[in-house]
Amino acid sequence: MANTSITVGRLLCGTVRGYLDKCKFKGMDVDYIESGGWIEREFVIKGSNEDIIKIHAALKAWGSDD
Repeated sequence: MANTSITVGRLLCGTVRGYLDKCKFKGMDVDYIESGGWIEREFVIKGSNEDIIKIHAALKAWGSDD
């Protein structure tokens, strides 16, 4: 089991939550906990090593300025 976390602003929470739910629906071995907060929220994601690597790479690419 591996884990990763990402902190996003309140306006992006729905996008990240939707992406993680879609990954779970597609059969990926992931689960997440979303913290509460008015300005930003942290998503702690755990699952199999391969799936966490894929999700981490996708979220990193999504958040990059390139």
